[in-house]
Amino acid sequence: MPDITDINGVALSGITDINGVVKANISDINGVSIPTAGGAEINFADITVTVENADFNTDDTWTADLPSSAGSGDFVMIIFNWDGFRSSNRVNTPTGFTSRSHSGSSNSDNHIHVYTRLFDGSEGSTVDFTPTSSQGSRGGVFFTFICENIDTSDPFGAIGALNTDGSGDEIPLRNLTSVNAGTFVNIAGFDGADGGPATMTNPSFTITIAGQQDSPNNSSSSSHVTTIWGFAHIGANTQTDNTIATFQKSDGKAGQTFTLNKA
Repeated sequence: MPDITDINGVALSGITDINGVVKANISDINGVSIPTAGGAEINFADITVTVENADFNTDDTWTADLPSSAGSGDFVMIIFNWDGFRSSNRVNTPTGFTSRSHSGSSNSDNHIHVYTRLFDGSEGSTVDFTPTSSQGSRGGVFFTFICENIDTSDPFGAIGALNTDGSGDEIPLRNLTSVNAGTFVNIAGFDGADGGPATMTNPSFTITIAGQQDSPNNSSSSSHVTTIWGFAHIGANTQTDNTIATFQKSDGKAGQTFTLNKA
C-alpha cells in the first residue's frame, strides 16, 4: 500500500499536526504509513516562467503567473531577477508572501529576490509586483514553483553570503554549511540577455539546472537580464562548496545560495 501524500487534498508537507498530535509522532493513519522525516527529497514542481520587458513604475505593475496546480497546503517559491541598476532593493514584497533573500547592487546592475508563501487556497493564479519608486523601462524574469517534501514549518536551513560582481564572465555562488538534510539552491543573474547559455559547476556536487531564461525572451541584447538557477540534494551539516556560474560575456552579476530543509 503506498504512503500517504495528502489528507483531504492538503499536501502532507503542509500539515504540522493531526488532532493536536505533531506529524513527527504519527507513523500511520488507519494502517497506511506516513513518510518519515529524511525520506523523499525536495522536488520543484510545476515550474512556471514569466518574462517582463516593459515599464516598471509605481503605476505599471508586473504580474507573475503562479503554478496552476498549486493549492492549499502547497509551499510556493518565487525567484525574481530584474534589471535594477540601484544599490538597494526597490521592490515591494507582495501581500501574503515572505521575502527570504535579496542580492544585487549598482555594481551588478541586476537584483535577485526570493519570496515564499504557504498557500491557503485564496491566492489566485497570479501575483502582482510593484517597485517602491518608478524605475522606467526594465526587464525581469519570474520563476514560480511548488516545493514538494519541504519542511513547511522550518523551510530554510541557511542563507549564504550574497554576492555581486561588476565584470568578468564568472561568479562564485558562496559555499555554506547545511543545517538539516535537504537541498541547496544556487541562483545567478547577469546584466544582459546576452549572458546565456550559462552553466553551473561545483567540485563536490552535480548541479541540476532547474531553469534558465532571458529577458527579452531568446534575445542576444545586452539589455535586461539572463537568469539561471540550479540545485543539489545535501545531507545535514555538510558544506556545499562554491558553485561557479559562467556566462557568455563579461558584465555585472548577482548570486546567492541557500539550503532548504526537507520534511
